[in-house]
Amino acid sequence: MSNLSEGAPVPANEPPGILDAVKSQNGQTHYKFGTASSAVWFSTSDLIENDKNVFSRLAAAGMTYLTTSKRNSVKKIVEEHLHFRDGLIASRPGWLTDNIYVFGDGSICRADGAATEIIVTFDTNERHTPVGTLAEWKAQLSAIGGKEPITLFLQAYALLGPLLRFAPSHVLNPYIELIGEPESGKTTFAMLAASVHAGDPSSGIGGGVTWNLSEASFDQLRKPYNDSMLFIDEQNEMDISLQISGKMAFKQASSSGRRKFDHPPAESLRMALLSTGNVSTRDGMKGPDGVARAVASRTCEVSFQGPLMREVPAGYPDTMSATNHIRVICNQQYGTAGRAFIQEVATAVAQDPVRFRSRIVSLMTAFRAKIGNGALPSRIVDTFSITYAAGFMAKKWGILPDNDASVMNSCIYALQLVPKVGSPQAVVQNSATEVIKEVLRAKGRSVFDLGSSAAPKHRVPFETDFGYRWTSQHGETFYYIETSKLREISTDLSRVLKDLRAQGALITEKGRNPKLSIKAPRYIPVSGRRVYCLKIGDPLL
Repeated sequence: MSNLSEGAPVPANEPPGILDAVKSQNGQTHYKFGTASSAVWFSTSDLIENDKNVFSRLAAAGMTYLTTSKRNSVKKIVEEHLHFRDGLIASRPGWLTDNIYVFGDGSICRADGAATEIIVTFDTNERHTPVGTLAEWKAQLSAIGGKEPITLFLQAYALLGPLLRFAPSHVLNPYIELIGEPESGKTTFAMLAASVHAGDPSSGIGGGVTWNLSEASFDQLRKPYNDSMLFIDEQNEMDISLQISGKMAFKQASSSGRRKFDHPPAESLRMALLSTGNVSTRDGMKGPDGVARAVASRTCEVSFQGPLMREVPAGYPDTMSATNHIRVICNQQYGTAGRAFIQEVATAVAQDPVRFRSRIVSLMTAFRAKIGNGALPSRIVDTFSITYAAGFMAKKWGILPDNDASVMNSCIYALQLVPKVGSPQAVVQNSATEVIKEVLRAKGRSVFDLGSSAAPKHRVPFETDFGYRWTSQHGETFYYIETSKLREISTDLSRVLKDLRAQGALITEKGRNPKLSIKAPRYIPVSGRRVYCLKIGDPLL
């Protein structure tokens, strides 16, 4: 679906012209240009600021203007047109008023009780057209992922976009990164979140897109997801210059695009961003510590070890097959939950807008009261607070799966996966080396000394073994600890390990995206298993 009528090239005996001219609710002038069989909507500002885009869209509708003289003839027709009627123009998806919402496919949800014409002038996209039913979407995803707290959290996060218009002004556009090892289910669970609003069975990532884009295109990419959620997959594909600058965190937090000199500011853009990657924005950037802290306060890094799906659902042989089936569901059921939620929001706002805004504030306050004061930046907590508000409302309205999962507990579970960094008021954390040395000191008797490389001692592994110490022929001491045993020790293990790697104190595999663990060498009793190899010196020093 599109704002243009596609078809054969315009007949020569039917010259294109202005079919309709409207002055919008914002005072901008818009024109419907073409013929009865093929036409395109554009605004005066479109023609001034980006005429290449306007003429490209006209060409797609069968009206080709290649030469300067031909293009100037169109501009002259527009310039000389002086008569306009008033009308409601939707130049992008999202809230048009407090109780009128325009979806990405051009369909409209309204609770204003009026029959006023709404003219959609943006290029629409069928990936926003719902497929399936809300009942089936809930039932199928609940059966396969209902026991995973991350499922409910991501579904609630996907629904917060429509609330941002009504949220307190200090709530920035949220940005969550799912950070984990390759093939851990990040993309699949992000597809699950995206299925709240959109889907595309032909894309491989459902309703999402990839980070294979330029900085300049980011603002344009966000517009179709205004007042909604955008899923961008694989931060590894991001331009290296953007990775090391951390710039995308600032661009996403802002509700306005890049402003050109002597141009009025663009309309505010509110939306949630969900991204996936093996390395977080903060870890991938290079810059002053102050900038790194600012980036960390604008991105919520939900970092995890191992697969996102922790338990094997009934009827599946393993978590991998269950995770793969989530993709199948998301390609067959999508877009229904978001529509149901937006209809409820529009109705609630139409009934009492002040009460609805107060309700969001009270739910956010309840979440903050539950978690207490911690080491996370206030902006990060805002993201989880409004996620809780969206999830709570969606549960109450029967939009999220009908199971015993608690929205509060799911949000707290995800919050616990966020590294405690980024705030000037943060609790001072022990250095990564000190954290590990403290663990080794506490587990001293359970760490077996294999001696040196010249004659490593033979050892049959015992369940009580916490790890193994081995000294190389150069006198360097290494500690080998099975991943499952170290995982139980630190709630912030991912951050500790990444800091150790940066210091050269964690020996990892080689390659572009190496895992933090390695396969234990043959002289270690647990040979072949995944272990963390630590080179930190004497823990007693």
